[in-house]
Amino acid sequence: MLMVGVIFGFWMIGAVREAVDSRVYARIYADLAGDVIDAERRNGIAATTTIVHTALTRQFVDFFEVQVPVFATALVSIVGSVAMLLILQIEIGLIAFSLLVLSGLLARRYMSVSQSIAEYLHARQEAEPSTVTHGSKLRVKRHFRVLAGRRVQLSDMEASAYLYVGFVAAALFGSLFWILSGQEGVTGGALYVLMSYIWTFSLNLDRMPEHLQALSKVRDLGRRIDTGSHP
Repeated sequence: MLMVGVIFGFWMIGAVREAVDSRVYARIYADLAGDVIDAERRNGIAATTTIVHTALTRQFVDFFEVQVPVFATALVSIVGSVAMLLILQIEIGLIAFSLLVLSGLLARRYMSVSQSIAEYLHARQEAEPSTVTHGSKLRVKRHFRVLAGRRVQLSDMEASAYLYVGFVAAALFGSLFWILSGQEGVTGGALYVLMSYIWTFSLNLDRMPEHLQALSKVRDLGRRIDTGSHP
């Protein structure tokens, strides 16, 4: 019965956190949207641009409400998995650490390209009200086709990143089986533990492309949206 109580308590805490998060971030969005509108009115920014910025503010808040906790959990899981592999099986741990370093270097390039695409998409969104209101049919179609093309580019980048994660997982599992095949006395339990940590590492690395794209969007939004908080 104690275990049942612990399990129920775990889910109850999750339910309370969800309810509190919704209220807190809804108020943050309301205050932030109001600050954006007030600041951009005072700075003489066009109302159509302010409407776009107000809508984009919701993405800014959603990032901190949804993406940040998941990103932090994934990052801790990745680092923790590598640390445990280093402790339990040094050869596999070193391979995982090397792949983690490589992934970090590739992530910088991924972030740079994602940032440039995010900047372009947000600039297009700022110009969208004018395009829709005053643009010809051909201009409007071209506008949305260009947006679609950039979003496809982001999707292709994400697909390439997932393929890379598949390579990482295959390399780790292949290395594990190859190394352990030359050792005696390896138990099924030890193999299961090592496979679990590799699987945790791979699954959480698989989520990083989405988080990096969201971070790129938020960095550009922070530059564009004026809340009037700076001097």
